[in-house]
Amino acid sequence: MSRERAKYLVDLTKKEKYSLSSFDKNGKIPLHTVGRATEFERMPPVYKTDNYESCLQEPSDVFCELFFQLVSDEPNELLYMIEEYSEYSTTHFDHTKLRHGVCVTQRCQNYIENNTSISETILERCLNQTFWDDYRLKTRIQKYSCHNLASREIHIDNSDIAAGFIVLTILVLNVVGSLYDVYCTSLKRKGNPIILSFSIKRHWRNLITTSHNDGQSNNIKGFNGLRCIIAYGVIFVHTTITYYIIGGSIHEIETSYKSLLYQLMINGPILMQAFFVLAGFHLAYKLRIISEEYQLDWSIFPKAIFKRYLRLVPAYAFVLLMVATWFRLQGRGPFWEVVGEVNISNCKKSWWMSLIFINNYVNGPHCLVVSWSIAADMQLYLFGIILIILLKNTKFRQTILMSLVMLGSVIVAIHTYVRDLDAVVIYRPTVAAKIFETDPTFNETYRMGHGNMSSYLTGMSLGYFIYEWQKKKIDIRKYSKLRILYWLVIPMIVALVLSAAFFYRDGPRYPRHIRAICAAFIKTASGGLIAIFVAGLVMKLENVYRKVLEWDIWVIPSRLTYSIYLVHYPFLIVYMNMQNSLVHMSYLHMIATSVVITITSFIFSIPLYLLVEAPFSSILNTLQLKKTVIKQNDSNGCKKTK
Repeated sequence: MSRERAKYLVDLTKKEKYSLSSFDKNGKIPLHTVGRATEFERMPPVYKTDNYESCLQEPSDVFCELFFQLVSDEPNELLYMIEEYSEYSTTHFDHTKLRHGVCVTQRCQNYIENNTSISETILERCLNQTFWDDYRLKTRIQKYSCHNLASREIHIDNSDIAAGFIVLTILVLNVVGSLYDVYCTSLKRKGNPIILSFSIKRHWRNLITTSHNDGQSNNIKGFNGLRCIIAYGVIFVHTTITYYIIGGSIHEIETSYKSLLYQLMINGPILMQAFFVLAGFHLAYKLRIISEEYQLDWSIFPKAIFKRYLRLVPAYAFVLLMVATWFRLQGRGPFWEVVGEVNISNCKKSWWMSLIFINNYVNGPHCLVVSWSIAADMQLYLFGIILIILLKNTKFRQTILMSLVMLGSVIVAIHTYVRDLDAVVIYRPTVAAKIFETDPTFNETYRMGHGNMSSYLTGMSLGYFIYEWQKKKIDIRKYSKLRILYWLVIPMIVALVLSAAFFYRDGPRYPRHIRAICAAFIKTASGGLIAIFVAGLVMKLENVYRKVLEWDIWVIPSRLTYSIYLVHYPFLIVYMNMQNSLVHMSYLHMIATSVVITITSFIFSIPLYLLVEAPFSSILNTLQLKKTVIKQNDSNGCKKTK
């Protein structure tokens, strides 16, 4: 402990605010003695914004978003307390670094003489006056961004025009395809399938149908409900980020970490393993069925790559294009620099990484940070295809796959240990406010392909098991005791998610080897439990979970889940940009916000599906990439049907 610090503590105890026993050997106030409401009220707000609409009334009015740090020229008891409180970053914001939206015209006019242009010095002098009067503290501006009514005007550039041309082309293709479909239908003729791939009428009919014409679809009908629930869960978890970026109830957020319900929400990303289990299962199960008619050799590899790429990229690229260009047409709000401008800038710089699916292996700001799962899925899909081809004739397929599952767990453990990462993604307030850009655990083991390999391979192994069980007509429903154990799977998954709460404890982090073991265990266990749940669902072990997940109400939204996933994050950004004041966190508000974002995403996913996603999927079906010889239709237009 420094002499200056020790002298200050002695002076502090004389004021009877603390006793010497309140401090540890390093001269710091233990965490249990700070963070109380009375202490919290002494600190300046982390986020604050002046009335935005009333500020910008005249062309000369200026609104600035200021990012600054609290400083002091002399020992300051309040600043010491703020620094020590902020050190526990696991559940506390950094209260020494603030972001305030300031109406310069109203609050700083005394510092602007003779219409002098706004500078960092002027803004700092303006802030210092307020903070000195209220807290006896000073500020140091780190960065700022100002705008007025003129800067809110929208200017169209070449990229906007190019985007408009692409949108117009897509609309024309769909109009032509729809009219061509009407023409061929009226003549009772079979048209060119490539042109008909852009028929809105056909895609709408396919979207709203709830019938299943084959046994394979009926076997996995429960996946519809599962996909919808996963999609909503993702949206709900992402909605919580809103309160970390533009939250007006910082103390409520920090105290919420003690709630099991809140822990269940913020540790929801653990269940992202369900996405990879389903993806791995679908790949192995589908190709095992295809292998009954077609030879699985290396000739399918380039076809599989092209097919998967054409399946994912069109709608994905369209959303990236809109975010990079027309996204700014929504106009500025008080939080534009925080939530809007940064995403546009990132998309303009790194869109190409997303389209070649390497964005999850490159650290730094990315366009649509939530799209990491699309890249990881593509990488694991290619890895899965290679494995299926290599293991097609071996008798030890399941043994090899399960060995690779364990290897994937070991890789996660080693990566966590070597890089000194956390066992799970920790929702540290300051890190969450930056969408986890600087969090090494999120950037490495969570979003990288190899970090999710064990769950994907678990799904593949399950796909092989289910296929063999169905071929042998094994009925596991006769084992009644399994049904009782199966009902415990959901409580066990909930308990596993809640176990991550142990990593939010007061005090130092757990030893590195403990975190490494837990990281491997949590991912492997979550993938395994989800696989057990899926197995019971497909094999119709019970009629409670299964009946709910097989409701026909899930069929239509399940077809839109990919488009919903693509558009939900941009609409979440739009929602934040539309706010003129800070939002206060409550469970009711979180549910309402997530429902609004879900409904909005569902509505806008329909045109994305009909005009972009479905047409290219239809082209894939026409090309019939799974066959050795691609059959083409008559190029002379409409052909009479028999």
